[in-house]
Amino acid sequence: MKILLDAPEHLWRLIERKKFFPAAWLFLLTRVIHRALVRSEEQDDQAWKSQGIDVLADFPLIQRQWEIVSQFRSQIVHKATLWLRDANSAEVCFPIFFVFPMKLI
Repeated sequence: MKILLDAPEHLWRLIERKKFFPAAWLFLLTRVIHRALVRSEEQDDQAWKSQGIDVLADFPLIQRQWEIVSQFRSQIVHKATLWLRDANSAEVCFPIFFVFPMKLI
């Protein structure tokens, strides 16, 4: 949960420093954590609800933090794309084309 709380600050810092690969990695890590916390019983027998824990009801901050962090996806792609147009860098190409597959037209 601490990663979800600290992620927005670190993502901003990484984007400002043009560290797009670490920013993409942190975004993906927070997405994995969020999905693990909110998975439903249909997806897994070890879901939190089967243990008597309603994560979203007991910890509403998790969903609010994810809503903030999820907005960084487009920021990472946009800023990395702009930077890529100005400079050729493998550190920019990886997050854009492999982590966030999309057409860049």
